[in-house]
Amino acid sequence: MYLTVAASVLAQSTLGGWSRPLGPALVDLSDFSRTGIQVAPQWSATVHGLRGTTKLMSVYDGEMYYDSINQRSKQALVTPFTLFSDHDVLHSETLAKNQSGLNINMTLGQGTDTVCKAMQEPYSDMFQWTQYAQRNGTLVVHGQTCDVWALAVKTSTLSTCLRADGVPLLYNQTVPGTLQQMSIEFSNHTVGPAPESVFAPSDACGHHYPTTPCAAKGKATLDVYRI
Repeated sequence: MYLTVAASVLAQSTLGGWSRPLGPALVDLSDFSRTGIQVAPQWSATVHGLRGTTKLMSVYDGEMYYDSINQRSKQALVTPFTLFSDHDVLHSETLAKNQSGLNINMTLGQGTDTVCKAMQEPYSDMFQWTQYAQRNGTLVVHGQTCDVWALAVKTSTLSTCLRADGVPLLYNQTVPGTLQQMSIEFSNHTVGPAPESVFAPSDACGHHYPTTPCAAKGKATLDVYRI
């Protein structure tokens, strides 16, 4: 039995804030049995997280929408973007669906000032691994009791803490042999399906991809600095 486990730890980009998944990994689970648990199939929540490496961590806040029934998810995040100013933030949205074609849509920006990066990658459910996990005690997170479920595979060490109704309060992932890690807190849950409009492509991805090239207006001289 093989399972696609998302390498959800996000790599810090040279832009200082925009990161993308490292990509899924095919994991042999022939030595594991399905003694774990299923996460609640449909929910949404506020997220607060850390991602990157122990030497360079990025903080983000936002919303996550999870729908394992229809095999899709969406994250809308706000991340500090300090390349030009200490007070700037980067708005990003990632919509993932298990379908053919450009099934991963990433949108940067806000309102009409957005750009799309669409790509085709194997769909990966970030909680699919829990069916092979082992229970590892309980925690109390912001006054709510949850059960810890953990799984260690070749590419990742994963854990989550689930309430009695199956929604997560915590999610942690590290990549063995590296400094990469990710930690997420979930709050303000809504259990059940999100409105269908939530999973519609952004305007940039749905109507303006590929992005129209800038009009040719001659050449410009730029002063470039490397910091």
